[in-house]
Amino acid sequence: LSEIDGIDIVRKLKSNQIIIVVVTNSYDRITEAIGINVAGYIIKNQIDIEFKKIIKEILEYVDINKNIMITTK
Repeated sequence: LSEIDGIDIVRKLKSNQIIIVVVTNSYDRITEAIGINVAGYIIKNQIDIEFKKIIKEILEYVDINKNIMITTK
């Protein structure tokens, strides 16, 4: 995405009905994402370790009866 970055998309999509996890290598972007109140973040080089953990945490947080859609870019 050359005209808009992930954090800008998060700002536009943020609502109580969307759970957003940011995947990045930039600690500055993590700080920015936390400021937007995202559900979590994963450092790209640790995605194999952290992905299952964060998904488990999110599933424990949400009502099991709600539909959950996982998308990737």
